[in-house]
Amino acid sequence: MNFRINPPCLFPLLGLITGSVFLVTPLSWLTPLLLASLLGRIKDLAVGPLFWGMFQFAFLFFAVHLWWLPVSLGEFFGPMSYLLYVLVLPILSTMWSLTTVLTRWVFEGHFLFFLPFSWMLMEHLRSLGPFQFTWGTLGYAWVNSPVVQVADLGGVPLLSFLTMLLACALADLRKKQGVWLLLLALPMLGGALLYGLVPPGRPEAREKVALVQGNIPPRQKIQRRQQAELEVYLDLSRTLKTRDALVVWPETASPVTVKGDLLSEMLKMQPRWLVGNPRWEGDSYFNSVSAFSSTSSGRYDKRVLVPFGESFPLQGQLSGVYSWVFASLGLPNLRGSPLGNVKPPLGWMGSFTAPTSVTSPPSLNSPDNW
Repeated sequence: MNFRINPPCLFPLLGLITGSVFLVTPLSWLTPLLLASLLGRIKDLAVGPLFWGMFQFAFLFFAVHLWWLPVSLGEFFGPMSYLLYVLVLPILSTMWSLTTVLTRWVFEGHFLFFLPFSWMLMEHLRSLGPFQFTWGTLGYAWVNSPVVQVADLGGVPLLSFLTMLLACALADLRKKQGVWLLLLALPMLGGALLYGLVPPGRPEAREKVALVQGNIPPRQKIQRRQQAELEVYLDLSRTLKTRDALVVWPETASPVTVKGDLLSEMLKMQPRWLVGNPRWEGDSYFNSVSAFSSTSSGRYDKRVLVPFGESFPLQGQLSGVYSWVFASLGLPNLRGSPLGNVKPPLGWMGSFTAPTSVTSPPSLNSPDNW
């Protein structure tokens, strides 16, 4: 093995820089290069230093990347949001470190060749179970690049695979294995770039869609739902000039399930609706979206919940602890829907501040779709 001397602060510094440029910056494309610098320096280390090097990198990466969590949640959960933040960082860092070490243990000298595959598997597993924490997925590095368009073929996992493949190739470029990886990575990257640069065909606009945003403060909605929220959305919907649009209310817009007299009133206003509203089934609460017209109706229950926002890890096993925490913060016992079949998230908020008409029909009232 070839060893090199690494300054003690190098790995956390690389993580700090990568976390700073990773998402929603013009420099996010540097992520594979920074990862390559890390991997090139740790690939020949013994198992212990290899684990610790990746852990330091990941800890600082997530510390920067997720700093917005305690800042934004602090308004709702106070100091508890910072405690959750501190607990999450070592868990995520350990996932990255274990993936790297296990891949090296299984494939030894060829571990950089197989690391992109094991990394993609780790990110998939990280999205399952009670944790369901997908922030910091490497594929998001391409969000400001035309390369991101290839996600409609293979999702974010394909982008993560491409990111790690390029990083591993550059980290091992002095060896034949690295050259082969680069010969695989460059055509994939070039193809993804070309795919993103070629403009898609635009279908003929046949639908009118009105997006209604009431801008109800989230803290107000968490503490207690009020009938006044519904009136805000109804009043905005009455101002629409068109009478044949699909009217879309965002996630949790209505404080009550749309049915009975409310449903009749809304259908008199407009013929078609897509509304974010709650639904109860026994003691279970569902964050749902309802679609209805004069001739048909449908419902979609959100299953993939936002961690520490709509769902809380191991809440069933630690219900007493969570109840005490929520009560101490002056909040009700927040609960999301139980884990079930994996489905995409729903809900758009903040994209539009007034009734707005667009020319293409939505598939769901989701931020990703808008």
